Amino acid sequence: MSRSSVLADFGVSASAGAVLQIAHGSVTGDVYSATTSWTSSPLKAASNITFTPKLATSNILLIANFQAYSAATYGYYDFYKDASDIDETYNLSGLSYGLTMIDVTTSWEGKMMTFLDPVAENSTTEKTYSISARGHSASNTHIGNHATLNNQLITIMEIAA
Repeated sequence: MSRSSVLADFGVSASAGAVLQIAHGSVTGDVYSATTSWTSSPLKAASNITFTPKLATSNILLIANFQAYSAATYGYYDFYKDASDIDETYNLSGLSYGLTMIDVTTSWEGKMMTFLDPVAENSTTEKTYSISARGHSASNTHIGNHATLNNQLITIMEIAA
């Protein structure tokens, strides 16, 4: 049994900043859309990563590496999140232009983004995370590159608050 399992099972809290568990997964496929909104016809990667925190008070550190392209002047990227006790969001950071972006003058480009999800719902319900995107104008913005058949990678770390 892992240390984090013991902590959660016995109601013991970990030191602030301690990593309780780590998950890593691939988000596969190439998806694209001409959407310019985080809320109307939003775009997310073709698959998701699920994660269940051990402690309700934890923060979740998200790290994503992926291929990006946009014909929409700029493409903006963020994290997607859903759970049974929150409203689904395609803009987890809440930033209008997301966590990272790509310029139309750039061809395909590898991108990386990180975000510390404070898990405001304070629960241990299963969370679903993915990569989301929108364009600056109504032209296609891509997550993933079908030509190279590469995976988009997401690493999730539960960090004690």
